[in-house]
Amino acid sequence: MANSRDDKLLGQIERLFDRGAVASLSDEQILERFAIHHDGAAFRALVARHGSTVLAVCRRFLRDPNDVEDAFQATFVILVRKAGGLRDREALGPWLYGVAYRVASRARADAVRRRRRESVDEEAIALVSAPDPGLPELRWLLDEEIARLPHKLRLPVVLCLMEGQTYDEAANQLRWTSSMVRGRLAEARSRLRERLIRRGEAPFAVLAWIEFEPSPVAPGLIDAALSVVAHAGSGKAATSSAVALANRTMRSWIMSRIGTAALVMVGAGVALGVGAMGLRLVAQDREKPMIVLAQADRPAQEREKADAPPVPVVAPKRVGGAMGSEIHPVTIEGRALDQDGRPVAGASIMVTNANRSRPGGSDKVLGRCVSGLDGRFVLRDLPLPVLQPDPSPIPKPAEGRFEVAGWAPGLAFAWHKIQSYRPSPRPADFKETEPGLVIYTGEPIHADLVLGPPARIHGRIIDDQGLPVVGAKVQVGYIDDPRRPDGSGMWNCRLADPAGGDVPREFTGIDSLPESRRSAQTDADGRYVIDGLPREAQLLSLIDQDLTLEPHSPTIATSTTKLEGVRSLGYDGELNHEFIRPRTVRVRVTLADSGQPAPKVTVLAQGAKMQRAGAIGTTDAEGRMTLALPLGSYTLRLEPPFGLSYLLSEQSFEVKGDARESSVDISLDPAAVVVLKAVDADSGEVLAGAGFEFVTDTSADRKALHSQTVFVDHPTTDQAGNLRAVMVPGRRQFLVSQVPEGYEPLTKASPMLILKPSETATTRFEFKKRPEPVAKDQEPEQDQVGQRLRTIWQAQSQLIQRGRMRARRIYQSGDSIPLDRLQQLLESLDPDKVPPLLELIPKTFPEAGPSHGLTLNSSLPKGK
Repeated sequence: MANSRDDKLLGQIERLFDRGAVASLSDEQILERFAIHHDGAAFRALVARHGSTVLAVCRRFLRDPNDVEDAFQATFVILVRKAGGLRDREALGPWLYGVAYRVASRARADAVRRRRRESVDEEAIALVSAPDPGLPELRWLLDEEIARLPHKLRLPVVLCLMEGQTYDEAANQLRWTSSMVRGRLAEARSRLRERLIRRGEAPFAVLAWIEFEPSPVAPGLIDAALSVVAHAGSGKAATSSAVALANRTMRSWIMSRIGTAALVMVGAGVALGVGAMGLRLVAQDREKPMIVLAQADRPAQEREKADAPPVPVVAPKRVGGAMGSEIHPVTIEGRALDQDGRPVAGASIMVTNANRSRPGGSDKVLGRCVSGLDGRFVLRDLPLPVLQPDPSPIPKPAEGRFEVAGWAPGLAFAWHKIQSYRPSPRPADFKETEPGLVIYTGEPIHADLVLGPPARIHGRIIDDQGLPVVGAKVQVGYIDDPRRPDGSGMWNCRLADPAGGDVPREFTGIDSLPESRRSAQTDADGRYVIDGLPREAQLLSLIDQDLTLEPHSPTIATSTTKLEGVRSLGYDGELNHEFIRPRTVRVRVTLADSGQPAPKVTVLAQGAKMQRAGAIGTTDAEGRMTLALPLGSYTLRLEPPFGLSYLLSEQSFEVKGDARESSVDISLDPAAVVVLKAVDADSGEVLAGAGFEFVTDTSADRKALHSQTVFVDHPTTDQAGNLRAVMVPGRRQFLVSQVPEGYEPLTKASPMLILKPSETATTRFEFKKRPEPVAKDQEPEQDQVGQRLRTIWQAQSQLIQRGRMRARRIYQSGDSIPLDRLQQLLESLDPDKVPPLLELIPKTFPEAGPSHGLTLNSSLPKGK
């Protein structure tokens, strides 16, 4: 009977293999086909495509061929379980490499422990834990270092060095540019080289090996992996060493992410099964999986029991935050439906943190899953941060906000209104404006999603010569900030109101959607398409190509109704754009007095709009440089380098549309140089730290002196007692503005000097030492009294944290109380107690007359 059932299951899988060729599809398309339709042919294609990389990792870590085969099969068992929730599906190869590394590491550790339990000698243990003898030890050390690389550096290493892709192929798969792939691969090589050198290894041989030694996968090994998946449904999963290894690896993986305590609520023995619809995940009786993919064939009572909110046995975990926060495990369930109320199977579901602040380093996405055949989804024990409220006269509850969103092929992405979880019993007098948005302890969390028909935008991007712009990026809803590649950008995605307003249904988690759902790049003909957008939505958009072109950022709406200030495109709209290519402006800078070229001069074009690139540069040895400027009027600002005694120069310039290139010659006028000397009048020693100002023969306004006409630096005399300044020629008088410490000026102003171009003028300032002050009894300074008042105020302000206090404000004429006696009174008071100043001042200073006070709060706790 068992053999008959096995043959039937294998036959079902073999029939799935005959559905059609999938070799021409991308990883993302194949994985989506497998996750939604449970297509066995898609699974075989994934094993065949990435099996070589996985097998190579397993062989580098393990000696026993049986262990190698188990690790290979366990890697793809984990792929089956995780297929519906992968985030970066276009980077499947690097993800599988990371899984294979974890599985092989776990298998090697298990083998060592197994040999030790069997009392095998140390030599045998070393043989088990050693890598393949045909490969140097450096190879699995390299795997350890590759696994430690940042995600963005590990991707090109796996794709280019392990899978043998070209730079262009890897760039196309990752949606990067070829230069990004080259640069990050070079950075990864550099880091690996440094780390291996620190470990005492020679990195160059290892880096050469990884490009030239693939591990071809025999067809029998692929069939064995498929057999493990198929036989899991017949009850043999528990005895399969590959499935057991996958279970152990996933348990340690989860533990490393959410901690040992959180595993109380998570089962560890998820089994693989084959049903009438193909491969899917099912739950064994003794546990509940974190992600439920299909529940339609389970009894209703069992589903209701399994999906009930679990008892929160996991204690909240405190984490950092604005006012502090705690992590609370929450379970969210719901259904993905289309606009007619029919279930949507295979919809990708995502839950994001919608709190106004997040602890540093925390992930915005709390969890992902895929809806089952009946559209149902359940996400268990999501780590939701619950923020503590700020201190306020009006008490506010602690709560954690989250947002549920989903998308599916052929449908628009959708999101639920933001919901709040409050870890406390529901108050009896709480009035809810809309049911299901505020959830208290013990209440189920439910969020249904309606995935409606999609809207689409498409278009063509060209330049002003009619040529297609290749590689232009079109984004909607969320716009990346090129200045912060790993940070946040700008976003605007909300439901549009046909009446011209907007419904308060903003989608705050749009930045966590897959990029393919909200952006596209133009092809060789300049065309692009973005599909799967929600209808009747208002979205921020951006069309950009590189920093030399001016970006286009209209607000659009996928609506057939015209909205004020918004470009309505309808449900299948066309959004085209024509970039105006910048014109080439060739600049030549010379010295006016000699006609020689001026090197290292900074040329800046200042126009009505700030340019992102192409508007600034530095002249070469021949005084030449090139700008790239859009059409318009500019002021060319020429800034000579420090040490070159020439003046800042400006010249107007216009870029016209009738010429692709233009040129301009500009000369720098020579400046006058003045040297101011500071000396001790008695000893003749030079003095540092003297500063100066100047006036002109036409204005008595004192102006700050600077070293150069280009910048502001407020210089002072150096250790040689000199201050050199480059100035506009003319008549100038210099005055002392800053005196060296311990001195006073004898010469406070210079005579009126005539500064001439290309000439240096010198003037001398003499200083004498300031006499020591004579000590005498004097009345306390005002700032001493103020300091004592501040000390008392700071001490009293701490009483706010202890309880209610009495605070009084006293109005008294300041000149009627001697400062020395007021200081004595203040010093006699205990700063840790509230002094009765309203009573003390009239008693201490009866001659001052009555004072006037205002009591703010007359209640004070005992003992305070």
